[in-house]
Amino acid sequence: MLVWEYIKSLFGQWWPLMSCAAFTLLAIWAGLRNKPTEWLTKGSLVLALFFFFIGSYFAWKKEHSKVADLTAKLLIYDSPQLQMQPQVLGGNVHNGQLIIVRGTLYNNGSPTVIGECQIDLRMEDGTLFHGKMIGPATETLVIPYRPGANLVFAPNENWSLNATEVPIPTGGGRRGWIAAFFTEPFITAQYLMQHHATAILTMHDSRGKPWTFTRALSESELHQMLGMGELFPLVQSGEPTKK
Repeated sequence: MLVWEYIKSLFGQWWPLMSCAAFTLLAIWAGLRNKPTEWLTKGSLVLALFFFFIGSYFAWKKEHSKVADLTAKLLIYDSPQLQMQPQVLGGNVHNGQLIIVRGTLYNNGSPTVIGECQIDLRMEDGTLFHGKMIGPATETLVIPYRPGANLVFAPNENWSLNATEVPIPTGGGRRGWIAAFFTEPFITAQYLMQHHATAILTMHDSRGKPWTFTRALSESELHQMLGMGELFPLVQSGEPTKK
């Protein structure tokens, strides 16, 4: 069966070459040079053999490309492929700045859990601040987002709980959030606005590969931070727990 498939593929590449004008040009050249019929026959055989090898190469190349494309697709589904468009919120907690990253984590590859999450803030001049990751919340966090509307962050939606043990399936998504605490007293919403800050969320899949998602803090997000008061529900007492 495989031999027959090869023959069909070879014929599909070889026959167009045999139908080209090369044989006509060979016959014209032989006529102009008064070459005998035997010479023309041998020349045609050599030309046909040459095209046979060319057709064999094209047939191999076509099948090789199919295998390469299939291998690339299998590699994609053999490893996690994470995507997300994060949203960033924040506010003051214990004389520091709380940064929350939320969104839906999509996985177009093999099923995976996530771990070793880290939130950083990068300023326009390249200065980088590392947040202290906060462990899973025990109470629902409610944040005023705009007049008459609040954002609710449920404990069971924290990625520290819902994505570290239950894998995100292929083609599936996991909506959630995660938070970090920045202890530098000068890191305020005004400071982040002046320095055009970018939030960086890094997480690792089940194979240890890091995935990084960035978001330049928008003016609306920073104004939302400016209008927020103290956010106590997330941290019950003392300093936030380190993940």
